[in-house]
Amino acid sequence: MTKGTKNGLIFTGLLLGAVLALTYRKASLLSYSFDNMEITPYWADNLKLGLTSSSFSLDVMLRNKSDEPFEVSGGGVAYLKRIEIIYKNQTVGFANVNMDAIAIPAYGNQIIKNIPVQVSNSVIIENLSNPTNLMANINLIGYVDVFGTEFQIGA
Repeated sequence: MTKGTKNGLIFTGLLLGAVLALTYRKASLLSYSFDNMEITPYWADNLKLGLTSSSFSLDVMLRNKSDEPFEVSGGGVAYLKRIEIIYKNQTVGFANVNMDAIAIPAYGNQIIKNIPVQVSNSVIIENLSNPTNLMANINLIGYVDVFGTEFQIGA
């Protein structure tokens, strides 16, 4: 092996090690932030009734309760994959989000608008007389994928 090849391999190894270390640090900060994140329903509209299920647009608020900013800015590192909708401790639906551009400052929040949701009509019918009761009894869990590992936000 020539000296130039040896130096090139060493340089490549050091560069790869630095990239992996920076990526690991970012993933560790994200993991810390997930433990301090909250996801709550913010607004729902565009209700469309079907025979057995109904759909609507849901706005959710992501709240960062940590002293570290939360940033997912593409590059395949992390993305908000889906949101699970829980009503009275029972899963009633999922919303696929697949969002990879989220930036929430420390102790800040971000509203994600118009997430399409589909739920069983039994949930809607049960709460027609008091729609605010419906929103008060909904809990959300956000699923964030970081390099193929799934983390939960909320609940």
